[in-house]
Amino acid sequence: MKRKQQVKRLLSGLLAVGMCAGMVTPAAYAEEALPVAEPAAEQEGELPDNTVELPAETPAEQPAEEQPAEEKPTEEQPVEEQPAEEQPIEEKPAEEQPVEEQPAEEKTTAEETTALAAEELQPVAEAAAEQPAAPTLAFGAEKWDPAQPGRFVLNGGSNAVDSVAMTLTGDAAARYDLRADGTIALKDGAKAVKETLHVTAKADYYTPDQLLYSNQLEAAGALTPSKAGKVAYTVSSKHPRTGTSAVTTAPVGSADGAYFNDKDLNQTGTIVFWYYDPCTEEETDPEKFVAANPDLDQYKFGVCVNGYSDLFLGAAIPASGDNISGAKDAAARASTYSKTYTYRAAGAWKPTNIARTEGWHKMEINVTAAGATMKIDGQPVCDKGNEIPVTVTGVKTIKRAILATNWADKAETKKYVQDKHFIDDLYILKADAGAAKQAELNASVAVEAEEETPAPPQTNKFELVYQDGKNDVLKIGENGRVYLDKAEDYAVASVIYTTDNENVQVDMDGTLHIKPGYQPGENDTVRVTANVEYFDPAGVVFADSFEGDKLFTAASNAYSQSEVGSLFGRKAATLSGTKGYAKMNLAEPQTDVTVTAWYYDTNEVADQIKFGFGINSDNSDSMGIFYDGSIAAFVDDATKTHYGIRTPGISYKNYGFGTTDVERSAGWHKFEWVITSEGTTEKIDGKIVSTNSEVSNSMTPEQKKTSVKLENRAANKQVTALSLLCGWADNGTNLSAVKDRQFIDGVSIVKNGTATHKETIQSGTIKLADAAYTLAPETFTVDSSYPTDKKFSINPYKEGDSDFTAIQIDGKELTAGQWSAGKGTAPTNASNYPKDDYTLTVSAAAFKGLAVGSHTLTAVLANGRTVKAAFTAEAHTPTEYYLSQNGDDSKDGHTAQTAWKSFEKLETVTFGPGDHIYLDATSTWSGVQFQPKGSGAPGAPIVLTKYNDGGDSAKRPILNGDGTRADRTKHSYVAFEAWRKFYPSGTIELFNVENWEVRGIEVTNYEQTLDQGATGRNGIAVIFDYFETQGLTKVPADKEKAFYRAGKLQHIVIDDCYIHDVAGYHPYNGATGAGSKMSGGINVYGPYDDLQINNNIVMYCDVEGIRNDVLAWQGDSRTQFPAYMNDVSISNNYIVGVPGDGVVISSADKPMLQNNYLTDAGYSYLSDNKNQEKPMGNRQNPKLQGSANYAGLWFIGTKDAVAQYNEAVNNVWVCNDAEAFDADMFCWGTVFQYNYTYRNNGGFCLFMPTMDAGTIMRYNVSVEDAQSVGLSVSQNSTLHYSGTPEAIHNNLIVLGDKVYTMFSGSNNKTYFYNNIVIAPNGLRSENGSYRFSESGALNGEVKNNIFYPAAIVESINKGSSLTMQDNIVLNSEQEMKALFADLDGFMNAQPVKALKGRSDFNGSVKVNMVRDTGAGVAMTAEEGRNVKTPTGGFDLSVFAGIRLADGSAAIGKGLPVSQMRSYSYKAQNDAANPLKQDFFCNDITGATAVDIGPHQYSAEKHEHTHSFGAWVDDNNGETHTRTCTGCDAKQTENHSWDDGKTKIDATTYTCTACGATRVVNNQTRLVQEPLTAENIPQELKQAISENQSAENAEFYDVVLKISKDGGKTWVEATEENFQTDGMDIELALPGAIPADKANDYNYVVAHMLHDGTVELPECTLKDGKLVVHVNSLSPFAISWTAKNTSTGGNTGDNTGDNIGNTGNTGNTGSTGNTGSTGNAGNTGNTGSTNTTANPAPSAAQKPAPKPAQAARIPQTGDNQPIALYAVLAIAAVLGMAGLSLYKKKHDA
Repeated sequence: MKRKQQVKRLLSGLLAVGMCAGMVTPAAYAEEALPVAEPAAEQEGELPDNTVELPAETPAEQPAEEQPAEEKPTEEQPVEEQPAEEQPIEEKPAEEQPVEEQPAEEKTTAEETTALAAEELQPVAEAAAEQPAAPTLAFGAEKWDPAQPGRFVLNGGSNAVDSVAMTLTGDAAARYDLRADGTIALKDGAKAVKETLHVTAKADYYTPDQLLYSNQLEAAGALTPSKAGKVAYTVSSKHPRTGTSAVTTAPVGSADGAYFNDKDLNQTGTIVFWYYDPCTEEETDPEKFVAANPDLDQYKFGVCVNGYSDLFLGAAIPASGDNISGAKDAAARASTYSKTYTYRAAGAWKPTNIARTEGWHKMEINVTAAGATMKIDGQPVCDKGNEIPVTVTGVKTIKRAILATNWADKAETKKYVQDKHFIDDLYILKADAGAAKQAELNASVAVEAEEETPAPPQTNKFELVYQDGKNDVLKIGENGRVYLDKAEDYAVASVIYTTDNENVQVDMDGTLHIKPGYQPGENDTVRVTANVEYFDPAGVVFADSFEGDKLFTAASNAYSQSEVGSLFGRKAATLSGTKGYAKMNLAEPQTDVTVTAWYYDTNEVADQIKFGFGINSDNSDSMGIFYDGSIAAFVDDATKTHYGIRTPGISYKNYGFGTTDVERSAGWHKFEWVITSEGTTEKIDGKIVSTNSEVSNSMTPEQKKTSVKLENRAANKQVTALSLLCGWADNGTNLSAVKDRQFIDGVSIVKNGTATHKETIQSGTIKLADAAYTLAPETFTVDSSYPTDKKFSINPYKEGDSDFTAIQIDGKELTAGQWSAGKGTAPTNASNYPKDDYTLTVSAAAFKGLAVGSHTLTAVLANGRTVKAAFTAEAHTPTEYYLSQNGDDSKDGHTAQTAWKSFEKLETVTFGPGDHIYLDATSTWSGVQFQPKGSGAPGAPIVLTKYNDGGDSAKRPILNGDGTRADRTKHSYVAFEAWRKFYPSGTIELFNVENWEVRGIEVTNYEQTLDQGATGRNGIAVIFDYFETQGLTKVPADKEKAFYRAGKLQHIVIDDCYIHDVAGYHPYNGATGAGSKMSGGINVYGPYDDLQINNNIVMYCDVEGIRNDVLAWQGDSRTQFPAYMNDVSISNNYIVGVPGDGVVISSADKPMLQNNYLTDAGYSYLSDNKNQEKPMGNRQNPKLQGSANYAGLWFIGTKDAVAQYNEAVNNVWVCNDAEAFDADMFCWGTVFQYNYTYRNNGGFCLFMPTMDAGTIMRYNVSVEDAQSVGLSVSQNSTLHYSGTPEAIHNNLIVLGDKVYTMFSGSNNKTYFYNNIVIAPNGLRSENGSYRFSESGALNGEVKNNIFYPAAIVESINKGSSLTMQDNIVLNSEQEMKALFADLDGFMNAQPVKALKGRSDFNGSVKVNMVRDTGAGVAMTAEEGRNVKTPTGGFDLSVFAGIRLADGSAAIGKGLPVSQMRSYSYKAQNDAANPLKQDFFCNDITGATAVDIGPHQYSAEKHEHTHSFGAWVDDNNGETHTRTCTGCDAKQTENHSWDDGKTKIDATTYTCTACGATRVVNNQTRLVQEPLTAENIPQELKQAISENQSAENAEFYDVVLKISKDGGKTWVEATEENFQTDGMDIELALPGAIPADKANDYNYVVAHMLHDGTVELPECTLKDGKLVVHVNSLSPFAISWTAKNTSTGGNTGDNTGDNIGNTGNTGNTGSTGNTGSTGNAGNTGNTGSTNTTANPAPSAAQKPAPKPAQAARIPQTGDNQPIALYAVLAIAAVLGMAGLSLYKKKHDA
């Protein structure tokens, strides 16, 4: 019982280890070629012809099947391997030595495990007393179908099988081949018949009593790892000798060996094991081996005795650090060890005298008291070149036998041994075992074969089916297709299609289309005929048209069988998106065959296109398209325009591919490998191709021209496997260029000389029809008041047939200027821009002023047809909406007094052009996710802003999102399914709308517990789902065409907003994959023109600060980043404490990134633990983020972008990148200038290898960038140099004492001019001294720079081919300081406050930072509110210390830009962003003598003291100029205006310096204030009483106010500035008179003049108001009487005192009016805001909505009763609108 429990425990442990090992992802293969096995030689013997023998001397005929792990394209991310001397193999630690023996009761033996795992194998240690049964031979089934693989399996049971010979009896031997391992197959051309096959086997074997140990290696847990958990072998069924399995290597990290017997035997005897060696040519030819493995480390496989260094026997090429024979370089080691078997004794590796051959080999180690001797296939083992058998005296007893898999993780072991070399049937004979026993074994199997029956009637093998078999119509402008069905089991040689209608064209793949100009008649049809030629199936080894189950079973997920394109059937192979090499391994090698694969090429170009087909070992013998910008230069970029190739026998270094002499073209192309006994001939479209004789990065021009014709190449004489080369599918650019664009179809292996057959088939009748043309969109709506351009597409489109020739609206033809049509122009980077995207644009002018209602747009086509779209015209009136937390959703929401309360109410409105939404600046809302509907128009945006801020710009309405998530009930988010599959949200979401402005809002979006919904969470999210807006419900197959068809949305402004505490998902708190950059402060998803994100405060938001184009539809590919968004600006922002990127601008043409302040980035102030945030506002213990690639301010996919006047200080990313700036992928003409940086952890700038031409870094100041916090050496550099900028010039680079290098990264070329590089505090000395370049020898130009200390220059790597010219190396600190005006003062002030106008970053919260990096303080939310954003430009006074000093060594020593290196993009650089000034804003456009560094000393003309004359007006309204009398130098400044002289209509200002004048029109308004009873002049009452009853009278004080600053401040008009001829004013009717009854009364207006007299001016009733002409104002009285004498009702008690006079809110009451309710509502008062209550205006008195361009934000900061003003238009005199007339009724 105890033993059984031990066995169960051991089995459980082995099972757990096996499961863990199965979960380990295999390491990827290196990219070099895998070997091709040579055919096995025929063996002589005495047995009959139908007998095969398996003795030690007879190698098996069949090589191991190759099934490598998925390959990784190492040229993209090469893996650095440590040299052997750094990780010596020699003498492993104690775990390599035999393990101490455990007590017997504690451990179950390996033999016991084997007994439980393999029923027929009994452990020797517990052999039964009776003699065990002899080995057995069995087929495994009673019946066998010869169409399936079959094998007779010999099983030794508890015996150990030595040699075996099998014979097939009877005449069946004429029909079948019986192979050495028992595999049986029907001979070529033979036909199976019903019969029983009989096989006899003669076997030599040893019984358990002759054995110390035996293991057939059948069970997965048959061996015990010598290091727990390191199972570095696998039991494989690919190539067994006996039984069903053998062992091979399996890579694990830090691989180790495995014990056969896990208890020491301590006996003498003989260890026997069987070793299968594929012995490929590449392995055994030293020259080819080294060529394929230039960085050779080692490979080893075999069996060890006792310990790893005691004795080893097997195949090996040791490492250079091992104890070896001969030289240690790769060539010498390969030459010494690759051709013979190897042994190791006492730690020394020795080649033997026995040559390696293909097949199974018997290896014996006989251990006696004198030592150990060895034999291979019966031949004694001697040292190479020696005839004396080796005796290993250090091994005199057998303790343990060990499977030597501790080198399984080495690259060469994985490449050549894994799944190729095998070991089987290890046993240990007793010293006195005696002779082997013999047995004759028999087995039989019944063959299943059909009886001969009469041949059926002849039927077609194939069918020709149109479309899906149901649709039988082909329309004009559409493509149809006939498919060759039922062809999947045949190797099709060719198909030729014809039609019976000359007006229908058919392509090579069966695609049909009607020819242009043909108009089908009602009964016109077409039938297609296919002449199919196919190979006789008897000669077809393999065929795959990718129709059914996947036949490339290894890494089958690396390709998909796509219906988008195909040649013969309905599907073809293309990339799936998973990288790997999909492989089909043949059961046995084939020769004298032709391999064919058809390749479809779009002939499109991208930065990377890699896809193809290969034979044998992955891409070692392959054809296809293999273009990669980084390696194509080896062959002069020929792989971009020609088909690429790799072929055996040619050296490919540096991951390069060769080119063929066949140019690429669109269409299907036939790739062939014709394999014979002479070698392989490779063809494309029937032409024998030629290629380069070698490929590397160091080829001479002559070598590049050398070519080799690939005819009968002896390096390859057989095919063992086929591969679909999908190893680069993880590259976004490649995936975009290949997936569902490039295809492989019609793969076959056919024996040479195989006959072909022909069959003619015909499709059914296909009807021809006219096209059904449609416009998209078919229906739409326009705003005839604020129209926009509308775009349409025609479907189907056929050039010359359905082009637009005329456009009509309601039957009236539009003029040529009102519409246009044509194909789009591909923007920069749009490599796959749809060429046939024909678009109609109808201009806004065509819709302007259309009557409200239904209309029809009609398009006339070139073919005479017409197509229509119905649309509706609407006319929008701009409207104001108010929202306050004290509001009421039941009110109308159109005034501050009738404000709504909730955002839910706002979302019921569809806003339109010119609308304004005003949020109360004193209000706070929670749970907000505001997603408004409706768009503005050009010049009339919708504005979301604030009111009631009391003049305090820091006071903003607060919107708390409280953790938003995308609401997928409102939108489909289909565009977000295209790649990254995340769904954005925000507290404010501008979703599929345009022409919006958001100004002056405070936003948060916080929650403590996170889930995946936080991925994509933002403060403000601007979202354009360009698929949803087209009505698409899923990602379209032609998504790029759909993307461009959607166009771009227009005009989004986010200004003066304060965004903080946004809890987004990122790597630290839970996000994975592409979600790590999707959240942040302000993120824009999708393409927008005129995007202005300026003057905002973004603090403590995870993850990003501000981005303009987060949404991607196809990976990180060039075509994903077209540089086509116009007018993009992200400027003057204040960004603090974001863990990710500060600002990223993508896909834009001439974007502007300027005046931004970025500090403390890299830290998350919100993260606590996984999926958990700290309480909101807790700024303590921020966390550094390290798992994604982040940088400060950068571009991707842009053209002519500029980053200038940005200030990046104390940013501490500890991840890849981590620089202040970055010119990333696909950027053209990027300029970094006039920036200031300080202590950015990863350096100043990253230059990506995939950036394009034109990158310039000039006139910047970098101080102590690269701080070495948590970064590798390759990241700790001033410049991360993966790509080469065109020039780095005139910068000041102050090195800190922690930076490791100037240039890190893979690039080794620089163009470095006029820079000052100094280290005031000395260079790095700890953990590696400073180096100028980290990646090795530099080339390029380093000219006219100044360096201090000299060690900088001395550190330039030896072997660099730099042009070093006119550089100045300073020898002392004094010389360095003498360069500048005050270097010490500048350094002591670090970091300086560079940007003008911005607030200091002085938070009150002290923060514990990592290694004292970062700002060290944090701001509270309240402190953030008071931050002032940069106003623009640098305060140059803080940089005064680095101006060049008088006599500085830098003056005049620079190189003019015109003499710097020329490059292809230079003209465009100069045109888009010409160099005009230095860092200090000095004009340098005409400078001929250039200074070194960012300051052009001579531009300031220090030698002359100017004597300027008088200022003279420049007549431009802004500046005046004065001229020096001594040198004619001119000085221009802005005018200095006085306070001005004001009249009502205008104010005239005079310049105090030059006398120029400026006239500014004023705004005016009348304020009609109430007069209390005590203040009503008696004269006014008397005048009323004398002319008309004063019973109905109201009294007013009217004041005219003037604004000279656009309505910000107002002053009262005085007698001096009142109109001399008077003015007309409009007085609102008394509140008691309904508007519709105004004509029923007589009115008298009385006006008291300044001298106390009263006039009764004539009054006129106009539009419900009383108009009078006066020459002064205040006070007035209005009385009224009914025009008839009938008795009317009274006006009611209108005092209203009890319900509205003295409240606290200062707002006009909602119900105040004359009548029973009183004159002021229940909330009106004269409270704390010092406003005076007045009657609520009637409907007739409400001001008309103002146009958007004239709209203003209501003023709440002055002491005037703004809420009580009404509009008074002074049209006749001033010609101005918008006079507000406010009044309060007083009871006479």
